[in-house]
Amino acid sequence: MPLKNVFAFKRLLPAALAAAFLTACSVSPAPLPESAPSPAAISDIKSEIIAHPDVMDWVGRLTQVSVGNPYACGLLPDRAIHCFRGESSPDPGIAFTQVTSGNEFACGLQDDGTILCWGENRYDILDAPGGQFASVDAGKRHACALDARGNAVCWGWNKDNRATPPLDATFVDIQAGGTHSCGLTQAGALICWGSQWAGQAVSRVGPYKRMAVGENHTCALRMDDTVFCQGNNERGASDPPQTPFTQISAGKAHACGLDSTGQVECWGVGASPATSARFTSVSVGIEETCAIRVDGYAECWRNR
Repeated sequence: MPLKNVFAFKRLLPAALAAAFLTACSVSPAPLPESAPSPAAISDIKSEIIAHPDVMDWVGRLTQVSVGNPYACGLLPDRAIHCFRGESSPDPGIAFTQVTSGNEFACGLQDDGTILCWGENRYDILDAPGGQFASVDAGKRHACALDARGNAVCWGWNKDNRATPPLDATFVDIQAGGTHSCGLTQAGALICWGSQWAGQAVSRVGPYKRMAVGENHTCALRMDDTVFCQGNNERGASDPPQTPFTQISAGKAHACGLDSTGQVECWGVGASPATSARFTSVSVGIEETCAIRVDGYAECWRNR
């Protein structure tokens, strides 16, 4: 649960029990090597999704793009946010430095470091914590953010403690997935918390340089630029190619990587784009993937 709720709950408990509760919720799990298997790993879950991308959708020129469900939003050159999927966008007069899309909501990091969220307010997801932050990431029904010192805070639905980050760790990156969350430490360790039903939240020693947290699987970019994935292997979502990548992104039943030539390659049920265009970034959602071309224009494709 968010930290403000933890301390509110503490007042309702006897002192000894409250201390034990906080200790259990605030200690980061011991990271494991990649050779250690993920507990309860599930593979080959049936899906009705058929990998058949539509003709490329032209979105327009963006500096960032983030795909959720159904929200998909981009950061415009004037630093306004436009959501080309979903029901609403923030006031075009507000300047942002980052945008992130979740499930029926989206959030942006404003120029002053404060967080603004919009969309459906389920589980109080639009009630972002106050203060200044360095980054924010929207998951399915929860979100997480990092302050300038790398301290993590999460809010929204806290089932399986997915919104309760460890208090004994600081991070250089944090991402909220569908049922879990992960943070990447300065040393490159992957620290995860939340549901373990498919082994998606196993912490790993690494070191890794990047990570991508999906709905029920997690991928990380090794120091040699190859990808390691764990968790739900629905249609091969946790079975990446050995292609070296510079960036990765994970969704529900697929993930994608950007290689050094600017090509996007996907695995799982998400088909790679049928284009020779070169891209600078990629973002994977539930059934849609978007990428920004080298000329600044975004293209999106859907899986059917």
